[in-house]
Amino acid sequence: MRRSSMRQLLIVTAALLLLSGCGPVEPTPTSTPVVEPVETTSPTAEPEPVVEALTIPDCETLLPIALARSAFADSTEFLEETVATEYYPWFQIPAVNTAIAGVTVARSCWWGIPNSDGSFFLLVAEIAPETRTSIEAALDAEGFTSVDMGTLSARENGREGGNGYEAETHLFTGDVWILADDGDLSVTGIVAGSALDEMRSANPTLGL
Repeated sequence: MRRSSMRQLLIVTAALLLLSGCGPVEPTPTSTPVVEPVETTSPTAEPEPVVEALTIPDCETLLPIALARSAFADSTEFLEETVATEYYPWFQIPAVNTAIAGVTVARSCWWGIPNSDGSFFLLVAEIAPETRTSIEAALDAEGFTSVDMGTLSARENGREGGNGYEAETHLFTGDVWILADDGDLSVTGIVAGSALDEMRSANPTLGL
């Protein structure tokens, strides 16, 4: 009887040990995956286009003396650079006078025969598009002949005035205005054309 009781005790003890070893297993904690933040690049603003400043060569480059003499007279000399805002063209047209008074980037040049009344002037200036429009409209209303050639717009006119025959040639291209005046349209055309060529050479990227 004692042996039987002992055996039962051993069986119960073994069963308890088995139960304690087979208890619920605590779940192993799993690590939460770390989500790395995704860097987003802000759209880069387009750079502002660089506007190249207009270059106006000096007077003697705009019209070389050899060309001035062949167009006007053998004794022609470059006399001086004058104040651009005080340029005084033959045709006193209000829109033209207002534009001249307001130029800031400009050059005004004077050639002639020393100790004589023979001379001519050249103005090269940078103007705003709206100023160009007002000048061209005023010249058209005054009866100037108009010619358009690609990027170039030309106006010219001549008349008998108080100083004899008075002639003006105006050239417009981009923001550039070229005005030449003399007593002969053939001279003003050569002078303005030379200035145009030199302006294009000095500003190759502006599409003049």
